[in-house]
Amino acid sequence: MDSRSEVKELRKMIGNKIRLLREKKEYTQVKLGEALGYTSTGTISQIENGARGLPLPSMMRLAKILGVHPAVLISPVEAADADDLIILSKVIYLIEMKRERPKEAQPLLGAIKALFELLPVSDWTSFTPGAENA
Repeated sequence: MDSRSEVKELRKMIGNKIRLLREKKEYTQVKLGEALGYTSTGTISQIENGARGLPLPSMMRLAKILGVHPAVLISPVEAADADDLIILSKVIYLIEMKRERPKEAQPLLGAIKALFELLPVSDWTSFTPGAENA
């Protein structure tokens, strides 16, 4: 795959996440576009369809508007629905919180880790980079 097609696929994936989160918040494309300062009513449609990218400052504002960590939008995780993205966002926030407020974050992260340990190891190998070589 060449770099142009990789960029196009990444834009589509980001656009799909934006669409899922926008719909979860019950925002129209116009309302979201206005919140980001866009005057064209088609801009959000272009972004959601992968035809247009977003500059990083806009991506940061967009994540805040949609209520997720910015890493969620650019991560390679393809989500089935907005709830998956919100869960991912909360886990990222907990990891960041661990640095500043470890006493509050540690029990929550411990509970998440315990849930992960309930899954058979074979389920994780397909998601672990390099596991196919183990």
